[in-house]
Amino acid sequence: MPVLRVNLQEGFANDTVVVRVNGQEVFNKTSVKTRPQIGLANAFEVDVPEGSVDIQIALPLKNVSESFELQVSNPIHLGVSITHEGRITHQISQEPFGYL
Repeated sequence: MPVLRVNLQEGFANDTVVVRVNGQEVFNKTSVKTRPQIGLANAFEVDVPEGSVDIQIALPLKNVSESFELQVSNPIHLGVSITHEGRITHQISQEPFGYL
């Protein structure tokens, strides 16, 4: 099974974050906060099936969520950030994200 490596990056401010993969909760944490020195709040990895994978990122206390589909065949890196307007954005990379 490929590995999905999730990096919660910019814009998290003591948020509750819930991540679901194919409808199953794989991450649920309170008080998630971005460390401004490195631009990273939290990171985790989860095994996912090869092929189409449905991802949902939610900030339930802010009533904000984002859903999207990924095609997975190899390990993949998912960066998730919160914009100044409070929207969830994401980026996909085949390579690990760099942090100082």
